[in-house]
This record gives sequence, C-alpha cells and structure tokens, in this order.
Amino acid sequence: MASTNRQEGFNLIELMVVLVIVGIVIVIGVPQLNSTIARGNISAESNRLMASINFARSQAVNKQQVVTLERKSNYANNWAEGWTIYTDAGSEGNQAINLAGGDILLKDIVADSTELSLLANGTANHWISFLPSGRLAEAGQVIVAVCNDDLVDGIEGSLLVVNLVGRTSRSTIAAADKPGTCAP
Repeated sequence: MASTNRQEGFNLIELMVVLVIVGIVIVIGVPQLNSTIARGNISAESNRLMASINFARSQAVNKQQVVTLERKSNYANNWAEGWTIYTDAGSEGNQAINLAGGDILLKDIVADSTELSLLANGTANHWISFLPSGRLAEAGQVIVAVCNDDLVDGIEGSLLVVNLVGRTSRSTIAAADKPGTCAP
C-alpha cells in the first residue's frame, strides 16, 4: 500500500489574495455604511420629533387644553438633548412646565444620538405650544433642522415645518445647504 501524504488547505499566496480582496471590500464598504447609518439616524430623529409634535397637537384637541413641547437643552434653539410634552393647566402656553401648578407631564423624550443637531428657528426657541383647536400658539411657523454634526460630509438633513394651523411637513435639506441651515 502506498501512502499519499497530501496536505489540504490554503497556501500562503491564496491566503494573501483573499486578505487583499477582503481589505478592498472593507475600504470601499465602510464609508458607505457610515453614510447609511448617519442618514438612518437623521431620519429616525426627524420621525421621532414629528411624532411628538403630532402627539402634542392631538392631545391638545382631545383634552381641549394647551399642550406644550419644551426643549431640555440650556442652549437657545437647541432641541438635541430631548424634550418634554405636557398639558398646560393655566392655558398660557410657551412657559416652563409647572407640575405644582397643575401641569401634567405626558411624555419625556431623551435624545438618542449625540451626533445630531436639532436646531429650531426663533419661534421655537424654548417651546412649541398647541391650542385646544390644534392651532400653533406661536406667532409664526416653527422650523426645526435635523442634521448630523459634520456639515460638509455630503449627507442630507431633514427640515420639519409646523405651520400656524398646526400641520407638520418634512422636507430634505440638500447637503450643499447644510452649512447655512444646520449651523447655529
């Protein structure tokens, strides 16, 4: 009986070719993956804020009370740290929550991503309030830009607009317009 001493497996050249191919795929794929994740984060946070605004409006109509969203951040126009939604017992609107005064906390939203900016126009500097009719209590429409922090990376942002009737719309901020729209 003749014994065959045949080895099976990869030789060094085959292994190196596979590693080079894997390296090329990683170099090409990772930036695309990061862009996809950034777009997903912008979309998710835009959807969450839009859902909160719509919730506040519907609660104002259903409860026949003023309902307010209040930003948590100490920085003007910055909604990136989250917001609270509450009924305003005094019906003043656009004032800080006062639980001792009868305000009722409906939701407390905490920011998910520290890599996003949510910057509002002066109308929504601190609050967004809805009247029992569902109309916006502010003097003008509310605009909030949702963008990732890198303003020149080519990734689009999202623009939320709440008109005086209280309806919210969403549009895309072109990547070229981000430095002017998303910067404080």
